[in-house]
Amino acid sequence: MSLVHIISGSLKGVVSDNISRDRGLRAFSEITGTLCILFTLSTELAPVLGLLIVSVSVIVAIFKRSTVPTFKSYGIVQAHISDCVSETFSAIRTVRSFGGEKRQISMFDNLALSFQNSGTKLGVLKAANESLTRVVVYVSLMALYILGGSKVSAGKLSIGTMASFIGYTFTLTFAVQGAVNTLGDLRGTFASIERINSVLSAKDIDDSLAYGLAKELDNKETEDSNGRVHEKGTVNTRYMSALKSSSSCSDLAWSGDIHLEDVHFSYPLRSDVDVLNGLDLVIECGKVTALVGSSGAGKSTVVQLLARYYEPTQGRITVAGE
Repeated sequence: MSLVHIISGSLKGVVSDNISRDRGLRAFSEITGTLCILFTLSTELAPVLGLLIVSVSVIVAIFKRSTVPTFKSYGIVQAHISDCVSETFSAIRTVRSFGGEKRQISMFDNLALSFQNSGTKLGVLKAANESLTRVVVYVSLMALYILGGSKVSAGKLSIGTMASFIGYTFTLTFAVQGAVNTLGDLRGTFASIERINSVLSAKDIDDSLAYGLAKELDNKETEDSNGRVHEKGTVNTRYMSALKSSSSCSDLAWSGDIHLEDVHFSYPLRSDVDVLNGLDLVIECGKVTALVGSSGAGKSTVVQLLARYYEPTQGRITVAGE
C-alpha cells in the first residue's frame, strides 16, 4: 500500500505543479507558437533561438539518462522507510516483546541515511540541469543581442522588430525553463511507475523480508544447568533493546527471580486511574506463579509490564536483581 501512496503522490504532484502558467502543456505550446512568430519576424535571428531549443533538448536527454538509477533508488528507499515505520508501529507489541527496538531504530537510521544520500544526489543533478539550462539560455540571449544589434546598426533590421523579438525571446526563455522542469517531474513519475510494475511482476523473494526473517530465525538451543532447553539469540546486540536484549533477559530469568518492587502504574490515556498502587511481587525462578483476582484487579497489567509493553509509573522491575 505504501508504494501505491507514493505513486499516487507523485502523479498528484506532477498534475498540481504543472497547471501553472509556465509549466506543462502550456509551456510546450508557448515554445511552438513563439518559435513560429520569431521565424516570421526574422529568419536570420530565429535560428539562434532554434539552437537554444536544440541545446536544451540535449541537456534534458542527458539528464534523463543519467538520473534513472537515482530516481529508482530514491523511490525504493522511500517505500522501504514507509514499510519499516508502518510495520514497526503496527506490531509494536511484538517488537517490544523481543527487545527489538534498537534493531528497528538502526534499520530506520540506515534507511533514512540512504534516503538522504539519494535525495542529495538527486538535488545536485537537478541543480546542475537547471544551471546548464540557464547558461545556454543566457548565452543565446547574448548572441541574439550582439547579432540583432549589429543588424539594427547596419539598418537591416528595424528597432521595433528587434524590440518585439526581444519580448518574444523572454517568453520563449520562461517556456523552455517550464518545459525542463516538467520533464524532470515526469522522470520521477516514470521511475515510480516502473518501480510499481517491477514489484507487481517480481517472482523472487523480497530481500529485505528475507533478511529480517534470517535475523529472527538465527537462534540456537542451549541447555542450562538444570537440564532445561531454551533458545539463546545470536542476533548482533546492536539490533537489540537498549534496556536489555531478549537473550540477556532470557538468561537472567533462568538464573534468578523476577521482582516487582513498589510498582505503581496507570495507563497513559487514563493517568488519573491507578491500576497498580505499590505492588510488591516476587515470581520465583523454577516455579509456576498464578495471578488470581477479580476482573480489573490488574492481572493483565502485570503481564504487560513484564512483557515491557509499558513501563511502571513508579518503582521498578528486576530480573535476578538487575
